[in-house]
Amino acid sequence: MSAYREFSGKSVEEALKAAREEFGVELNDLDFEILTAGSRGVLGMGAEPARIVAAPRAALYNENRAAIRAGGRGPQARGGRQHTAAAASASRAAELRRSRPRSGAGSAPR
Repeated sequence: MSAYREFSGKSVEEALKAAREEFGVELNDLDFEILTAGSRGVLGMGAEPARIVAAPRAALYNENRAAIRAGGRGPQARGGRQHTAAAASASRAAELRRSRPRSGAGSAPR
């Protein structure tokens, strides 16, 4: 279960304040992403609220530790990049193709 929750307000600052009050943490202890910055509209018409998703950093730390203890791999289990021998050899092959001289006008055929 994710610790992230969505919050909204007239401005990003109001949405962050609501998240801080809900979780009982300071801004430095909050992990958040701005979904929409909101807009005031024209003369108040068509105004959109600011929306964020936020979670306390301590909850994310505990969630990640629990996943690792349960046999998961932490962030890699959720799509993080893994370096494998196949990826390394494909990268090396691409590098060799780029460094090889090309045949064309003015060069001898192979």
